[in-house]
Amino acid sequence: QKLKDEFKKNIYPMIQPLTLTNELPIPDMADGGSFIITKLDDGNGGTTNCILKLPEPGLVKIKSFDEYDQTYVLTDDVIEEFIREFYRGKQIINNDRIRVLRKVDSLNADDSDYIYGIRKQIKDRKCAEVQMIDTLVDSGSINEYKGLVNGKVKRRKRKYVFGLSHLNLARSIFKYDNNMIFPKAKPRTPIEFVGETIFEALSDNDVLLHFPYESFQLSTVRFLEEAAVDPDVIAIKQTLYRVSDDSPLVSALIKAAENGKQVIVLLELKAKMDEKHNLELTEKLKNAGCNVIFGPIRMKTHAKVTLIIRKEGNKLAKYANVSTGNFNDKTAKLYEDVSYFVKERSKHRIGTDLCDLFNYLGGFSNISSSNDLLISPTSFRSSITEEIDKCIESKKNNPEANVVIRMKCNSFTDKKIGMKLYEASQAGVKVNLVIRGMCIIKPGVENQSENINIISIVGRYLEHSRLYEFTYIDDNGSAITKTFLGSGDIMPRNLDYRVEVIAPVKTSALKQKISEIFDDYFIDNTNSYKLLPDGSYKEPDEGVPEEKQFSIQEFYIKKYKTLEKTIIR
Repeated sequence: QKLKDEFKKNIYPMIQPLTLTNELPIPDMADGGSFIITKLDDGNGGTTNCILKLPEPGLVKIKSFDEYDQTYVLTDDVIEEFIREFYRGKQIINNDRIRVLRKVDSLNADDSDYIYGIRKQIKDRKCAEVQMIDTLVDSGSINEYKGLVNGKVKRRKRKYVFGLSHLNLARSIFKYDNNMIFPKAKPRTPIEFVGETIFEALSDNDVLLHFPYESFQLSTVRFLEEAAVDPDVIAIKQTLYRVSDDSPLVSALIKAAENGKQVIVLLELKAKMDEKHNLELTEKLKNAGCNVIFGPIRMKTHAKVTLIIRKEGNKLAKYANVSTGNFNDKTAKLYEDVSYFVKERSKHRIGTDLCDLFNYLGGFSNISSSNDLLISPTSFRSSITEEIDKCIESKKNNPEANVVIRMKCNSFTDKKIGMKLYEASQAGVKVNLVIRGMCIIKPGVENQSENINIISIVGRYLEHSRLYEFTYIDDNGSAITKTFLGSGDIMPRNLDYRVEVIAPVKTSALKQKISEIFDDYFIDNTNSYKLLPDGSYKEPDEGVPEEKQFSIQEFYIKKYKTLEKTIIR
């Protein structure tokens, strides 16, 4: 009864069914829009089809006698459960739920009127070709639903794919905090920044933070907020790809501009499905006095970097932040990422390299070949390939040496680097990969990849960081480890068709921290799915005694909580 009361009070009033007839057009079937089509007996031996548009995905909490029981029902399911309320006195023959997916490509525009071109393409999406109707219906209803969209399709060729899924489930869950499923885990205070400003802390040591276990608000956001009011900061340069609607980062950038600082914002308008939001953000930033640039017109800028220029005495100091994830305060609570804070010193040109990068993004210069940073599309691919070659050569020259390649990224779909890893495996190099999503290489194939081990971690947080580590013997006979982090996956689009930034980590303590992260991932026996030679995944073993269960994500939640209690009094 309580669920029905919730339906009547908060759901029923905002929905209006429509009859489908030749005279009445169907509702606007926007991309991703979901509908319930109800077939009614018209009382005259025939049928009438009615359609209602489902609201934005949501969840309704069902109260329980047990205060720890958290049960939720999809709004879509609640509507279908009480759909008779819309058709009182009518006989319902059946209900079918559908979702329309239109052909929505990434937007691009020439440089004659870039913003106008993006705006026009956003508008044109509303009548783009229907590429797929996602439905839970049986094949007998398919032709009927094809007819629903014919009037909306402008192209001659019409191809429809009907798939089975629980519509909008992922979008519904993503809108909610994952604390509704897991015990609450609060991000911990970054202990490196306690008791002093971030600029003071970075003057002593570089800092590597691990989100969401450590606080994005008290590090990345605080970095910009301090810069916005610091009288010695003269310039801020920032890339933005996807940010939240009420981003505190944007607020800090606006405050900095209002305080007379030069603020340069690279805003990627072509972040898929965020284009409209980013256009609005462009105007907001410009009106506040920020200088907004868009980067190469025909290439997305996916890099996640901040550069702050600060006057210290008679010199200019450069402070940088290179991240593996978007500067988004909402996803920073749900995505696993690492973020590297550094002050430029004599042996680390990261600040100077970022100055070159922003000049390139502004269209004023090319990227220098002497940069420490790996930047795609110029040096990311070649540098990763070079490091793999060094590992191969090292193993050939030092057969007993421990030569290891370790990578962690979202997807691995690049054939050329994949073949290089096969070559490394054949040479005896150990290749250990943490690949959450798509992966085109396989482990354990005879004479090809016996030394390759690939896992995927699936848990409460989305594994999102991109880390690269190469351990080998150099030309001087010394064992070395090269460590990198940044925004790019091993995919052709990231290597060749986007602007990505991958930073070398040069501080020994931070390199060791990343090495320990890799170690910990490969002992996970709770959320680790192992890729097999046939392309399938082996699920975590069941029946592991509780005292021997190890979840990398739960481990880090407890680890950083313990660190905070130990150091912060």
